Amino acid sequence: MRYRASPQVRAYWEALRKGRLIPLRSEIDPRGIEQALEYAFILERTGPRLARFRLSGVHLTELLGAEARGMPVTVLFSHEARGRAAEVIENVFRKPEIIELTLTAAMGAGQPPLSARMMILPLQSDLGDISRAIGCIETEGMIGATPRLFALSHVVTTAIEHA
Repeated sequence: MRYRASPQVRAYWEALRKGRLIPLRSEIDPRGIEQALEYAFILERTGPRLARFRLSGVHLTELLGAEARGMPVTVLFSHEARGRAAEVIENVFRKPEIIELTLTAAMGAGQPPLSARMMILPLQSDLGDISRAIGCIETEGMIGATPRLFALSHVVTTAIEHA
């Protein structure tokens, strides 16, 4: 798989840390991830196990067949995977940690094989709470009929340490 946006978003996030555990949401400048913008998104934690898309690139719109803004991040997951996905994503805000997900889309009429990689990195709000995150989702394969819903194939979590 040739995912290029994830390393760009991760490198940008790391550069923003400047020796801190987590960068501020207000420091995010889209020009810093210009080559990855179509795959990027910003999440806002709105409650326990609930995060919504605040901003999203065009690739997410293509996957869902609709604008993602305001939708819960779990809208990307199959019904069976939503609980586990919400639990894993909650750890981005609660622990905090970095998550990298390997995803597989369900196939159906007009929906060919599709795999994805999703990465989510925590951000602090201006109030200092960890209630925002930057991430990206990249796919390999044809999108086909939408929406495409994913199962969790593999989860990698990384504890955040001082730079």
